[in-house]
Parts: sequence; C-alpha cells; structure tokens
Amino acid sequence: MFYNFLGLIKTENNEKKYFVFTSTSQGNIRIISGRDQTVRVMHEKLILDEKKKSDKDKPIVRDLVDITPLEFVKFCGLLDKPETDVSNFVCVVHDPRATSPAMRSFTVESLNVVAEQPALRYLNLPSPNRMKELALACIRDGYPVWFGADSMKYKNSSRGFFDQNSFCFTEIYGFPECELSKAERLEYEESAMCHAMTFTGVNVVDGKTKSWKVENSWGANSGNKGIYIITDEWFDEYVYEIAVPISYLSPEEVAAYQSEPIVLPAWDPMGTLAVSD
Repeated sequence: MFYNFLGLIKTENNEKKYFVFTSTSQGNIRIISGRDQTVRVMHEKLILDEKKKSDKDKPIVRDLVDITPLEFVKFCGLLDKPETDVSNFVCVVHDPRATSPAMRSFTVESLNVVAEQPALRYLNLPSPNRMKELALACIRDGYPVWFGADSMKYKNSSRGFFDQNSFCFTEIYGFPECELSKAERLEYEESAMCHAMTFTGVNVVDGKTKSWKVENSWGANSGNKGIYIITDEWFDEYVYEIAVPISYLSPEEVAAYQSEPIVLPAWDPMGTLAVSD
C-alpha cells in the first residue's frame, strides 16, 4: 500500500525544504517533489490553519524527518484504534441491477486502485435501508461514515442540500420528468458513483431516519460552510456505497462478502475508479 505525505525537512544549514513523498507500508520513501512552489504554499497554509486553532503562539506542527507511515500513524495516535484501521473496513453497496444479485460480493475489472493490495470488493445489499442501518449504527457509536454517491443529482450548493423534491421541473417545463428507477439509471449510465463524502450526523424521528448531515470536501464556500444535508429519499436513489467496519455486518453478510466475487467489466458504472493495467 502506498501513502502520500506533505512535509518539511531542515538541512544541516537549517534551510527549510518542502516536499511531497510517497511511501510503502514497509517504509521505502521516494521523494516526488522538493522545490515546487505549490508544495511550499500548501505546507504554510497547513501551518497557518493549525496556528489559528491553537491557543499557543507556536503552531502544533512537527517537521517530518526520516519518518515512516507507521511512525506517522503513531504520532497521530491512531495506531491502536480499530475504527481507523482500514483493514477492518469493508465496502457495502446497493446496486439493484440483475447483473449484481443481492447478498453477493462483486468487484470490477481493473479496480486495483491501491498498489500492493487486491482489487476492491463490494457486498451488494438488498436495499438502501440496510445501508442506512449500518451507517446509523456507526454514527451512534461515534464514527463518521465514508460514502460514495452521485453528487451531480439535485444538488443545491448555495443552500447546502441534496433533495430531489426541491426541484420543480414539471411545473417549470410543463411536462413530467423521465422517471427511471435506480437500476435503470445505472444500466443506461445516467447515474454513477462519482464523488465521496462523509456522514457525520443523522436526524432520526420516531425511530426512522429523515436526513443526514454530510461533511464535503469542496471548501467553506460550498454548502453551509462545507456542510450539506441529504434527505432520506435522496439517500435511497443516489447513495451507492458506504464503508463500515466488518464487525457491524451480520454473520450472513460476512460470509457473502467473503464469497468468490462476480467480476463486472471495467466500464461498469460501479467501477468509476477503475484504471487500466
């Protein structure tokens, strides 16, 4: 597995050098860039952000000198936390097409997006409701939930929400929308998993989920200072994948996940991250 880090080193003359390096899990480091102006600006921006958060005069920043990925994780205090160990996580999806039967694992040809690791594997769940149950359980236990969705659908960036019921196309254009099912949208490639975000909260009323709080990566000028709300109905139609610890799955789901996967072609919409060999 490869990791990328942004760092700062000091030479014997106390000269600062900024760099981005990539490292394997065994600690073999390869410098990518050492003099790029963008790298310097990025590093100074990180220092400035940390300084704003700190009550002290000096920012809480450590120079990375001969540090391996494992040492970096130890420094961050994450090594002994199972919720941050990516090897404990599995991807579950809702793909209602006939080519992806429920309670079966599947992968996509050339979906080998992490070096030195096997291709990504999905467990296809029978409905989005089970994905909601798993996401809700993680959030109640204090864990945010990574998810993949079609972020191009029914998005209001200025107000910060995803909701298909807030757009009145029929009233405006005078004819009904073309109603496709979730399976049909995938089959005709009208929809695909094109963006990743993080669930950080959920609104539950009378035991039922109503809406989801989402932290996005588009900056503070998008949504409500970077935060979006997703309705439960939008979740049903446009959330395709979540990542959860395998311990949250039932024994039947674990067995299904570990079964021999169905291999979908590289151009399948569930393989938008697939790369050529």
